[in-house]
Amino acid sequence: METRKYPVRIRAAMACRIVNLDRVRFNDAVASGTYPCAPSTRSGAARIFTEGELLPLYFFARLTEFGIPATLAGRLSCEMGTTAILDTSEPAERIIFIKGQFGSSFFTPNKSLIPAKPGEIKVYDPEHETPNEKHPTGWHYPGIGRVIFTIDFYIKHVREIIADQIAYEMSILGEEDDEKSL
Repeated sequence: METRKYPVRIRAAMACRIVNLDRVRFNDAVASGTYPCAPSTRSGAARIFTEGELLPLYFFARLTEFGIPATLAGRLSCEMGTTAILDTSEPAERIIFIKGQFGSSFFTPNKSLIPAKPGEIKVYDPEHETPNEKHPTGWHYPGIGRVIFTIDFYIKHVREIIADQIAYEMSILGEEDDEKSL
């Protein structure tokens, strides 16, 4: 990947185009507080995203497409985004949402660095409830009970999709055409 002199920053209109999200839906979600991880802005100024801030926005768009209410979609995508940017999540290709029998839930990367053991990577085991030598009755996450479902967020793929869309947008120079002049 080439090093740029200036980091890529994306105005909200283009951010919505890149992630294929209706701009009005985005503005409504920000105004109502249902998308809490939108970059801050001041009155009259454009909302500016970094490339990394497009990851949760992409998932927000997909979750709402599935009919998930914007409040829940916003919370899930923003929490996933927070997990994705942790230093320990650096090697992750996926972020997994885990919901337990007691109603609790959390996010975990499929691969994470162990701070106390430099160079060692912990890998999420989707077969964690299968009995094995270490856990003869199967292992579950303390505090949430048995896992009842998971949702995988394929962040590696989505980052590639976003990077491709940004490259495409950057290949087009100039102001928007005025429809009256056509």
